[in-house]
Amino acid sequence: MSYTKDQLQKEFSLDDADFKETIKAIGLRSSKKNFTQKERNRIEEAIKLFDSGAASSYEDMANYFKQKYPASVDSSITAQLDQQAVQTGLQLGERQAQIMSQVIPQVTVKRLAQMIESGQLKENFQQYWSQATQEGEDINVSELVDDYLETYQITGDSAPTNLLNSSTESSENDSDLP
Repeated sequence: MSYTKDQLQKEFSLDDADFKETIKAIGLRSSKKNFTQKERNRIEEAIKLFDSGAASSYEDMANYFKQKYPASVDSSITAQLDQQAVQTGLQLGERQAQIMSQVIPQVTVKRLAQMIESGQLKENFQQYWSQATQEGEDINVSELVDDYLETYQITGDSAPTNLLNSSTESSENDSDLP
């Protein structure tokens, strides 16, 4: 189950400032807008600590959660997931480039092939991914993949063409280019 910031603020009767401080204390980004069941449970645990007197400040809460959920484990998992997401996004980008190579002029295909060979496409995607996650966007890679496949009606038995080995000779459409 997924929860929005507003839902949790209402459920736990927290104003914006208290909510932000609470989620920071439990190790989440203060700009986060959507929360999993596990994260909701951590917020509830933090509030119970405060209400019971076991924590008298956000610093006490933060220390408790740092001990209970060591950052090295969380950051290691996050780094692995980010790496997998970047790789999946790159593969989707390459797949889309392969599909587009059948439709767009060869000059564009040549440029895309150069970007893939040079690593620029991967670098651009990693930069996008970092920017999106820093802005607090919750990105669900599985949903992106499903949406992508549905949008382009790609099936598992579709035989992709290899963009890097596609013809890079001029086509009739290239003669109109400046």
